[in-house]
Amino acid sequence: EAAAYALGYVTASLRLFQMDLFRRIPQGTLAELVGEAGLASDKLVRTLGIHIAVRESWRILRDSSEPELRRLAELIEYYVMGVNDYISQLTGRSLPQEYRLLGLKPEPWKPEDVVAIQKFFAMMLAWDTDDLVVAELVRRWGLEVILDLDLVNRTLTTPQASCRHAVKWGDVTGLRASMDSWAETTTTSRLDLPGAQALLKLLSEASRWIPRGTSNNWVVSPHYASNGKPIVANDPHLALTAPSLWMLVHIETPTFKVAGVTLPGSPLVVIGRNEWIAWGFTNVMGDFVDFYYYKWDGDRYLYRGSWLEASSRTEVIRVWNPLSRTYREVELRVLETVHGPVLEEGGERYAVAFTGSKPSLELVFIWEVNKARSVVEALRAQRYFTAPIQNFVVADSEGNIAYSPVGAYPIRDNLPVYEVRGVKVVNRGFLPFNGSNGEGEWRGFISYGELPILYNPPEPFIVTANSKPFDGECGLHIGWNWADRFRQDRIVELLSETLRSKGRISVEDVMRVQVDNSVDLSLKMYAGLLVSLAERAGRYGDLVGGVRNWLLEGAPASVDRWEPAVALTWAWFFHRSLWSKLYGSEENAGFFRLEHAEYLLKLYMAGDPRAYRYLEAGEAEDMAIRALEKAVKTLEAYYGTSDYKSWAYGKLHYYNPQHPVIKAYSYD
Repeated sequence: EAAAYALGYVTASLRLFQMDLFRRIPQGTLAELVGEAGLASDKLVRTLGIHIAVRESWRILRDSSEPELRRLAELIEYYVMGVNDYISQLTGRSLPQEYRLLGLKPEPWKPEDVVAIQKFFAMMLAWDTDDLVVAELVRRWGLEVILDLDLVNRTLTTPQASCRHAVKWGDVTGLRASMDSWAETTTTSRLDLPGAQALLKLLSEASRWIPRGTSNNWVVSPHYASNGKPIVANDPHLALTAPSLWMLVHIETPTFKVAGVTLPGSPLVVIGRNEWIAWGFTNVMGDFVDFYYYKWDGDRYLYRGSWLEASSRTEVIRVWNPLSRTYREVELRVLETVHGPVLEEGGERYAVAFTGSKPSLELVFIWEVNKARSVVEALRAQRYFTAPIQNFVVADSEGNIAYSPVGAYPIRDNLPVYEVRGVKVVNRGFLPFNGSNGEGEWRGFISYGELPILYNPPEPFIVTANSKPFDGECGLHIGWNWADRFRQDRIVELLSETLRSKGRISVEDVMRVQVDNSVDLSLKMYAGLLVSLAERAGRYGDLVGGVRNWLLEGAPASVDRWEPAVALTWAWFFHRSLWSKLYGSEENAGFFRLEHAEYLLKLYMAGDPRAYRYLEAGEAEDMAIRALEKAVKTLEAYYGTSDYKSWAYGKLHYYNPQHPVIKAYSYD
């Protein structure tokens, strides 16, 4: 209790405004602090009902009859007491500068605010609009685009684990979560997608306050570690913010010792170690959001042959004006269907199901992990985990290691099947569902006990970097839009090289891997394609030749080299141009994986007619030359010289955390 109080007090003294942002975003009260800039975010959160889930989650925790849950609730209350005791001591001059500029004082904290921090994680790592982006691609090009860009199968990506080494979570933990058994039903269907462009623009604006990012982690088997003990490494490089999303903490009492990082506003260590285990997380990149469209008649919608009246609720959002020092109120009417709340903009309406909108107990999971004395105990804690589902790696002092992407994966019923060039494509959630036909309805979650994990596998190490979790059907269709393979491949490459040269991996070796920036495999791949396109177009200039020679050297990304600066800028312009050709604009370009471009360009360069649905003969070559010309002009202006050999990569590609409100606090 004393440690929880102290952590609350100290965190508030260091990160009060950041904590305020983190608690407000998932409760839809951001506009009360930052004004009009937070209104779109609040509308999204209030529509999704995340604020309701926050209150219900705290109620479940507070009223639980389980002693450990009640104890956690008490610790949260002590943490909140520490935060509020610090706030009570603040005067006008000692207020953080953000509050003084906005003309506000920090409001006292409540236990619900601590629960909201976990929902903030869910919004960061589980909420997405990928389905709607794919829908726009399909509306433009037809269902063939799913195959031609390899959107779902992701044949170029590198799986993180092998099904042949997988075991069931329930077999290791001895737990059989009482979830629905999984029996997929499909039906042949006709596709008739409504538009989503206006809605996507709105959601893009609403998501600007939600940090994004990727992460890496890995665990080395004790049999391949130099000291005979397992090594856990984690690199949770989420968005570059000032201050960092993470805060280093070390908590030590006579009965509780744990160290690592926490998210400001959380009373526990999120990633770290205690006296018995070490653990880390990366995002699974699974599919935890589904969209549904209907035939509408006013506020009535057609559902399985019957017209139903959508229920509604009214949300009142307060918006602060820092100039007049006054609030105004905005009313938001939210419709609800059998599938979830309705997002609407410009006449477009989609209901949405999102695991982050459900009450959940992730804090209990973290609490149990903080106290765990073995890998098995840590894995058992996942029974409390809903979202955002993470690649969980863990090791214990007895030498056991594990990898587990366990959490709440929706069971979708009545999945539509489409015929695409003789191939049956089952929509398991990568496209919006026809809600009027009852497609893709959630009827529970895949049984935790049946989900695949690795426990003391024979491999020297387990690496995760947001790639596809497993290489086969043992993954149970738990997602589709994985990260590109390049970070995964680089870590595996470096660890494998260490084993070949030394026979064992040390902590120092792992540290070198974590800070490696000597080669960017994604840039190496893209630059290779661009050089080939430029040479096919007859451009053999010094720049292209220099990049080609750099690739032959292994593409070193040294800060003093000019070639990676050209390659990066060239790839950036080309990638956005290619996406614009496919999508019709540069909007939502963040969806477009490098592997999508790679797959299409390899078809194109092989003369495959499938690629010519999107690019005319010679068009990719022309696009590459135009992108190079734009890159040169941009770099000349940026560096202030046309001497390309002085374009040092380190001056272009650098560390630049951004403060969300005050530009002067950013690192530029």
